[in-house]
Amino acid sequence: MTITGAKVWNQDDCVAVNSGSNIYFGSGFCSGGHGLSIGSIGGQTVNVVSNVTFADSTVQKSQQSVRIKTISGASGTVKDITYRNIFLDGSGVDADYSDYGIVVTQSYGGTKGEPTGGVSVTGFVLQNVTGSVGSDAVRVYIECGVGSCKDWNWSGVNVTGGKKSSSCQNVPTSGGVSC
Repeated sequence: MTITGAKVWNQDDCVAVNSGSNIYFGSGFCSGGHGLSIGSIGGQTVNVVSNVTFADSTVQKSQQSVRIKTISGASGTVKDITYRNIFLDGSGVDADYSDYGIVVTQSYGGTKGEPTGGVSVTGFVLQNVTGSVGSDAVRVYIECGVGSCKDWNWSGVNVTGGKKSSSCQNVPTSGGVSC
């Protein structure tokens, strides 16, 4: 599936891929929502999401911009996900609304800070993800279950504004990933 040139103003996920493979979203614009999302993965069935690319897009005034969310206690697979040339435009965002620039959470629907590892997140690539978040937002937040996040490769990631997270969990230690 290919989606190009979409322009979305909303209060939820601009795009949410929760099952499927070989999906491309490019040259898009998202404003006011929950960003470019993989998830919610898990739930009633074992979901598999693979080979998804978000490219050459802007996320503006959003609660999250780059997002992977897996359901607490669920099973599934997220693999070969790429975000390339994504611009985060946090200017003018309501400080009470803006939460994260880049977020990976494996506790969705459960208890924040208690991630589970039933859904693996492998082959997660960020290339040239730049821009800013709102003043109260966290630039990057990662909470992975033990051993469930690996083989990530981040380059050219530069998110400004907001604050640095002090509570990331089980962050992959190679591939240029930082929290």
